[in-house]
Amino acid sequence: MAGTSCVFDVSGLEEITAHREGVAGKFFIYALTASSENEIRYIGKAKNPWKRLLQHRSLSNNRCASRHVTNWLRSLILAGDAPRMFVLEECVDWEAAEGRWIDLARKSGLRLTNLADGGNSLAHAARAKKASAYTGWTPIQKVIQNARRLERDARRLGFDDIADRSLERLARIEQSLRAAYSREGKRSATNRINKKLEERRPDLFAG
Repeated sequence: MAGTSCVFDVSGLEEITAHREGVAGKFFIYALTASSENEIRYIGKAKNPWKRLLQHRSLSNNRCASRHVTNWLRSLILAGDAPRMFVLEECVDWEAAEGRWIDLARKSGLRLTNLADGGNSLAHAARAKKASAYTGWTPIQKVIQNARRLERDARRLGFDDIADRSLERLARIEQSLRAAYSREGKRSATNRINKKLEERRPDLFAG
């Protein structure tokens, strides 16, 4: 395909180096490279690319994780390198966009560490479900655990400002919960909160 080498020239792409505000309903299709080279090795999607980059860095320190991309990330860290993230596209239909970029990258000869074809493929969904640590948890528990995990991972990676903000958010959530439980009772308050979360964060109810 003509021009594919230009498409995957990361020097012309936006790099994620700090928190990036997104647009409601839109997703980022991103690419990961090593800091020492510009070859794209992984393509994914995220609503919050900075948070996703932190998650990738955190997973690289998890010896229990054995996905191809995680092994590649771990090899970077052990070599004193680090992943970089670049924005390929902002979109609404992330499934089609992610699949299109992965297909284009493979046809261009890139050595992707993606195992699935992107989008809502069966392999992608199966891995996501297997990797989920939230099975059986209520949505509000997932929100709290997300905040705790982000604080812990950011602190370990040396991003104390992000960790502090996450800790403050967690304290506000727990304070609001205690107040709601006191006013309405735990069951009534939990049902009301989960109903709101179902409207605003349907992803918490998946799986």
